[in-house]
Amino acid sequence: MYHYTLIDLTETDDPDTGDIYSGLDRFGRVKDNRWYNFDSEEDLDRIQYAYDRAGNRIWRHNLVAASLSEECDEIYYYDGVHRLKEMQRGTLNGDQTALTSKTFAQCWTLDSTGNWTGFREDDNGDNTWNLIQERTANGVNEITNLTNTTGPAWSSPAYNRAGNMTTIPTPQTAGLDWNTLSTDEWSDLTTDEWAGLDASLTRSATYDAWNRLVTITDNDVILSDYAYDGAKRRIVQRSYTEGVLAETRHSYYTEPTQWQILEERLGSSPDSSDAERQFVWDLRYIDDLIARDRDTNADGTLDERLYACQDGNWNVTAIVDDSGAAQERYAYSAYGVPVFLTAGFGTVSGSASSWETLYCGYRWETAMALFHVRNRVFLTAIGTWLQRDPIRYSDSLSLLQYSTSRPISFFDPYGLTSITCSCEVFREQPRGGRWVETSIETPCPGLAASCCSQACNNLPGASRWNGEWNLTNAMPDNCPPAPCSKSACRQECVAMGIIIANGCRLLPPIPTWLRGACVSGVPGLVILCAESCNAQCAAPQTSTRRWTPFIN
Repeated sequence: MYHYTLIDLTETDDPDTGDIYSGLDRFGRVKDNRWYNFDSEEDLDRIQYAYDRAGNRIWRHNLVAASLSEECDEIYYYDGVHRLKEMQRGTLNGDQTALTSKTFAQCWTLDSTGNWTGFREDDNGDNTWNLIQERTANGVNEITNLTNTTGPAWSSPAYNRAGNMTTIPTPQTAGLDWNTLSTDEWSDLTTDEWAGLDASLTRSATYDAWNRLVTITDNDVILSDYAYDGAKRRIVQRSYTEGVLAETRHSYYTEPTQWQILEERLGSSPDSSDAERQFVWDLRYIDDLIARDRDTNADGTLDERLYACQDGNWNVTAIVDDSGAAQERYAYSAYGVPVFLTAGFGTVSGSASSWETLYCGYRWETAMALFHVRNRVFLTAIGTWLQRDPIRYSDSLSLLQYSTSRPISFFDPYGLTSITCSCEVFREQPRGGRWVETSIETPCPGLAASCCSQACNNLPGASRWNGEWNLTNAMPDNCPPAPCSKSACRQECVAMGIIIANGCRLLPPIPTWLRGACVSGVPGLVILCAESCNAQCAAPQTSTRRWTPFIN
């Protein structure tokens, strides 16, 4: 039996925080992310973190890898506004201030709005940059030119008038370039090398009227296409080999506000086949995957069950079978390029289990090297979204920037607004004859300001506003006595709010009657969404949440 635990296994209090939850620091941030096999009494996966005073993660220590003499630790460096500027992978020294050996490194130069003006990568840790890339961007943060002075050539992206990327940069085969091929190199090209050259020049994407990705082609040969339901969920994916349909995959989800995939079937008709995959999700977070069942031999029986181990940023780092034995492991670049590993951390070309839930719990499409993240598609190779942010400038000055250039501590489960791995809970305590609130940090891995922003944006008459509110004092004085008194309004917002947090449910939007009764005609008011969480997230006292939604 294996479990995720934040509790000290020796049942002693943490010397820093003074309580038994040794996996959390004094600010409720994960510092020891541990998956433990109680039968074999060993760690399946264990990763420790440290933070600077601004809350940035500054190093990551993989204890299981270290026990196998594998170099999987990471160290991070930030600029003056806390954006990631360098990451290195290798082995941490004793006081976690540097690496004693290095196996991988990346470095970024960012402009004032988060565009990459420079990007470098050392793919083997020999202190020589194997890729040196320069970029330019226009006033709406679209990449206008992408040039590699060292390393294989890439094509530059192109965009349509709606800001969707229509030419997707794809790296050429290392060392090969159409402009520099010799006669001998030309005649000796393999099929894969030809594909690498072609893809860098001709991979194109098209979108529908709602800016949803619908087709990807390579030199006018279709590679993949997609269909969606009315709630924007991707329900059909068709994959092609040399332009010939190879697979049709149908996806089935939870209700739209949750948008979690439950089942997949193969076949031209969605009702003509048995389930090929099924997924089970936890309540802690929207992309917290418990298990996946799969039919491995197309006989209509789900004969393989694998369990996911996720780290402090919801990256799947290992998958485990029923016996509690690790089957595969995964590592990632800062912006999510996956590295597939054996159980013993050996590098392999791909997943033997066709595992698809990877970086931050996002859905990976192997053939296209894309992450499908609900409202948008993330191109991890260049660290940017394919489409503009549907809720516009919700969390940064760029419509295409991923997680405010802080991918080590932030993630974006809806493709709308970046969130981080903690939330603030208010305990209401009587003092001096009136209710006051005391702020404490708790271990809630995720707080979806994006959901609240959408709901509040839809409230008729609501002014655009940024700030911090709490439902206990945010109710307007002129709320009608019925059906929306102050207390009734607050209770309804708590019951019908939208929030994602540790142990919290994802609830339906605020009802229409409440929007009209509480908001219409009240200048400057935004009713924020809140909910009491279970004991894993909040103290047993009555609790509400304070947060800062970004509403443009």
